Amino acid sequence: PPRARRGSDGGSSWSSASRDVVIDGAALPTSEPHRCELCTEVAVTWRTIVSRVLKACGACGLAYILWLRFVASKETARRHLYAVTRVLGRLLFNYRVRGLEHIPSAGPAILCNYHGFIPLDMYFFHEYVARVTGRTPTTLVADFVFQIPLFSYFVRVCGGVPASRKNALKALRAGGLVLVAPGGVREAMTSSAEDYVLRWFGRKGFAEMACATGAPVLPMFTSGIREVFLVLGGSLKVVQKLYKLTRLPFTPFIGPLPQAL
Repeated sequence: PPRARRGSDGGSSWSSASRDVVIDGAALPTSEPHRCELCTEVAVTWRTIVSRVLKACGACGLAYILWLRFVASKETARRHLYAVTRVLGRLLFNYRVRGLEHIPSAGPAILCNYHGFIPLDMYFFHEYVARVTGRTPTTLVADFVFQIPLFSYFVRVCGGVPASRKNALKALRAGGLVLVAPGGVREAMTSSAEDYVLRWFGRKGFAEMACATGAPVLPMFTSGIREVFLVLGGSLKVVQKLYKLTRLPFTPFIGPLPQAL
C-alpha cells in the first residue's frame, strides 16, 4: 500500500514504494491484522484465571500429601488414603467385590491374585477388606515400590510390605491375611496378547507357606484388570533383559483406560 507523508504545507504526499503509513511522523505498520484490545484483555484474563486455579490445586495437593507424610499420624494417614482409594475405585472403575464371605473372620489365610500391569485392584481390594471385615491384610509388594519417595511410606502405612517369605510367614503366624500375586512384576509385564495367562515361572512359595502354617489359599480374580493398561512389547528380549538386570518394569504401556472392574 502507498504511504502518506505530511508535506511542508500541511498536506499529504503518497508513495507506493513503502508499506508503512506515516501520520505526524509516526509509522504504523499495516501488515499486522487489527486486534480488539477488549478481546485480548478477556482472553488474557481467562488464561490467567485457569493458570492460577491449576497452580492453586497443585499447591493444595502437594501440601495435602506432605501433611499426610510428615504431620498426620499413621492412623490418620491410613484413613485418608483408604478414603481416597475407595472414591477412585468406585467413581473411576465401579469396583465391586463378590464372595467376601469366603474370607475367614479370624485366623490366617492367603489371598492369591492374578497380577495386572499396575495392580490397582489389589489396592482397591485391600481397602475393601479392611473396611468391611475390619481385618487389614498384609499385601506383598515389589521391592522397587519402596524406593519411590512418599509413595513407599503410604504403602507401608496401609499394610504393604516387601514381598518375601519372611514377611509373609510372620503375618500368617500372627493369624493375619496375606494378599499376594505369585506372578509378580514378571507376570505383569506380559504383553496384551498374553492377557490373563498365568506366568508364575515355578513360583510356589505361597503353597509352601500355606502348608507350613495351615492357612487356606483363596484364589481371586479381577475381571477387566488387564484392559485398564495396554502393555506393549512386554515379550521383547531387550525388555526382559532390562528386567533381569534391574528388576524394574521397563515395558511401554498405554493407560489407564476406563474399565469397570
